[in-house]
Amino acid sequence: MVCGAAVAVALGVAGPAAAADRGPELSASREALDGALDCADGDADLDPVLLIPGIGLTPESNFSGNYARLFAQQGRAFCTVELPFSATARRTSPGSPPPSAPASPPHR
Repeated sequence: MVCGAAVAVALGVAGPAAAADRGPELSASREALDGALDCADGDADLDPVLLIPGIGLTPESNFSGNYARLFAQQGRAFCTVELPFSATARRTSPGSPPPSAPASPPHR
C-alpha cells in the first residue's frame, strides 16, 4: 500500500536517515501501522490527502463531519491515521515505554 509506506516514512520508521537523526528505535509492528491507517479510494486524477487528527482527537471525531465528508463527496482519495493514545502519550526519557494511560494535554 503506497499510503502506508508514505505514513511509515513520515513517522520515521523507514528511510536512510542516520540513527542519531531518527531518535529512539520504534517498535510498532507492520500490522499496527497498517491498522492505524484507513484509506478511501477516489479519483486517480486528484492528489490523495492524509488527514492527521489533533492532540486528543480521533480521525472520526476530527474529520467525519467536515473533510472526510467533503472529500468523499468530491470523489477525492484520502487517508486518516489513528495516532497512539490519540497523540497524548508522553515518554519520560528516550526509548522508555509510553505510560499506561494517556497524559492530559497541557492547559493554555
